[in-house]
Amino acid sequence: MRSLVVGGQVVSYELVRRPRMRTVRLTVTEAGLRVSCAPRVPLAEVEEVIRAKSRWLRRHTDNLQPAPQPPLADGALLPILGGEVELGLVPSSRSCWSFREEDARLCVQAASPEEVDAVIESWYRTIALARLGQMLVQRAPDVGVEVPRLTIGDARSRWGSCSARGAVRLSWRLVMAPAWVADYVVVHELAHLRELNHSAAFWEIVDSVILRRTEATAWLSPNGGELLRRRP
Repeated sequence: MRSLVVGGQVVSYELVRRPRMRTVRLTVTEAGLRVSCAPRVPLAEVEEVIRAKSRWLRRHTDNLQPAPQPPLADGALLPILGGEVELGLVPSSRSCWSFREEDARLCVQAASPEEVDAVIESWYRTIALARLGQMLVQRAPDVGVEVPRLTIGDARSRWGSCSARGAVRLSWRLVMAPAWVADYVVVHELAHLRELNHSAAFWEIVDSVILRRTEATAWLSPNGGELLRRRP
């Protein structure tokens, strides 16, 4: 499952490569957008076709026009690596957060819904840097690479990336997914430190470490786009 920014919105799609395909075909199913093409079609060409079909997508799916998300309310539950944290809102002119691990409660002080979102994102980014960094440290030896430098971002179109210089960048939104899904993405990016492609050798590395790759990609298929689009 992949995601692409089209017209300022995130489009999530399932990429299916079939040997006998001669064109890039877009199909809207109950599960979302499916893109079919031949094995050797470059990803850039696939994305170009999706962008060219943006009007068609608007007519056939609401993927580009997600329903507005209501403001978070006091007592709302925030997803965190398969668990949940209760949100406590305190009106205040000062924007800050405090987290009580013993009762899994995040207290947010803010003056407006927009500031609430910004404070919650700040908390998520802090958690992402710590927890995803810990996963990198734990998984790097399994993949056979040195622990890379980690930066936390919000690309809105991908969960992570790996540079040729050996740095890994992960989306803070990844910690809203279950821990075993985040683990798959971490291993995926670490494997790119050995194979900067999606060749058979690359997937052999991933599958030698991750036993639930199929489950992880299946979870990301219906859920990943929502997490990439949503506010905190």
